[in-house]
Amino acid sequence: MPSVLETLLALNGGNLPPLPGPAPTLPLGLPNVALPPAPAPPITVGPPPAMPQAAPVAPAPAFNQGLVNQYLQFLPPPPTPPPAPSRLQQVAGVLGGIGAGLQGRGPEFAYQLQEPQRRYQQQVENYNQQRGQLGLAGFEAARREQAQGQAETQSRADKQNEREFQAWLRQANITDEQAIMQARQAFELQKIREQERIAQEKQAAQQKAIDERQARTIEYNLASGSDAAPPAIAKEMAQYIINGTPLSPAAQKWRNGQVQKIAAQIRKLTQGSTGGAKPGKPMAQLENGDVVPISKVGKEGRVIINGKPQKVVGYTGGGASSGQQAPQGKKTDPLGIR
Repeated sequence: MPSVLETLLALNGGNLPPLPGPAPTLPLGLPNVALPPAPAPPITVGPPPAMPQAAPVAPAPAFNQGLVNQYLQFLPPPPTPPPAPSRLQQVAGVLGGIGAGLQGRGPEFAYQLQEPQRRYQQQVENYNQQRGQLGLAGFEAARREQAQGQAETQSRADKQNEREFQAWLRQANITDEQAIMQARQAFELQKIREQERIAQEKQAAQQKAIDERQARTIEYNLASGSDAAPPAIAKEMAQYIINGTPLSPAAQKWRNGQVQKIAAQIRKLTQGSTGGAKPGKPMAQLENGDVVPISKVGKEGRVIINGKPQKVVGYTGGGASSGQQAPQGKKTDPLGIR
């Protein structure tokens, strides 16, 4: 077996063809094969558009007082009072009254004299009633006009709101019927919540107005009269009664004083029946059940009521018990009051 050197010398012999040249360098990649395109940059998608807000409740237009005045234009002129009698008519009336009284027709004559005034009063009542009816009709017409104007404004706002909703559906690319129905329900629910919010605010405003009116009335009552509170105390007490606002030390002191005064008045009123140390005013109890001041009792222990004598059966107040019997035929009573 030849060695490696002998094999190489044999291959390099002159009787062999020359070795081929080196193969050309091939380019990288596969020939005639298109490379895939570069990936596109990511598409940035913003958040979906917000659902339009429900149309708020349209405000009512101003109240048309002129419409009420237009109704009142149909009111006839007010009645005129009867003219005052002249001096001569007064004298004639006195003489006529004397003559009618002598003939037993005094009440009838007085009724005739008052007939013009009664007729005028009836005319005034009819006029006021007609004025009230026309004013009420004008007021109701103005309210209907106000409500109609508010309804028209609300209708325009609702139509505009519906157009905005349809535009929102297109912008949000919502085409599925189920999705549209759900969006519609959410939109209507938003309207209901807005209406409830406005109704609650209106009710709260009305209640606040009522409370303020009641507070002003209480404040006026507390600041008036002989035992009036200072203006600041009266205002603070009104807020305490209506809203439960805590009282200041000065207001609390005034309130405690009023409570003590009321308690003293109650004790004073009940002392007559409970045998207190300071009884009430002496009174005489008559046989017919009436109670009169003891000063009305005569020397014979009787009181004249409508021309008839009534016997005193007892006394109350002034230290006398209700069952104490009145004296008979004495010039003085048990209390020593003549």
